[in-house]
Amino acid sequence: MAFELLTRIIIMIRKLLRALVRRPTVGGIVFLAAMLSANTITGAEPVRKNPDNDESLSTIVESLKSAWNKNDADRIAELFLPDAILVLPTGSVTRSRSEIRQRVLAEWRGKLKDSQLSYAVEDVSLLNNDTAVVTGKYRLSGVKILGFDQAPEGPFIFRHKKQRGRWMISKAEILGHKAK
Repeated sequence: MAFELLTRIIIMIRKLLRALVRRPTVGGIVFLAAMLSANTITGAEPVRKNPDNDESLSTIVESLKSAWNKNDADRIAELFLPDAILVLPTGSVTRSRSEIRQRVLAEWRGKLKDSQLSYAVEDVSLLNNDTAVVTGKYRLSGVKILGFDQAPEGPFIFRHKKQRGRWMISKAEILGHKAK
């Protein structure tokens, strides 16, 4: 029974792909993108639910907060892969662990000096056994702009990859913020 259902699904996907090649439609392109992003066509191994992953991934965010609040740029850098990417709310992109460290130090010399980071993790999603996404909200208190205290806040998205059994940040996006 399961084999028959799987065969029907494969035939349906083939027909949709042939139709998409002959006459591309927005719906067909969206379907194909969804299939690819869900790893159904690429054959990624299935994700085994492991509660330790959620805890480990959330702990990385806690480690980042703790290091930020202690002005420990080295510890922050250790949480990132060597080729990691950091995207700031301004659209500025920093590439590599060492550049991320330098960027953090530069921010602490400027308006983020003495700022304190807080956060709330909203979701932890395992895309496969070695790739995960953590989303949430951040808040930076103690930011000084023109002598006034500000508290920028907004969403974040951290993409993680597991290397040698350890979760590390491969891309951190600190999205647009508003000051309160």
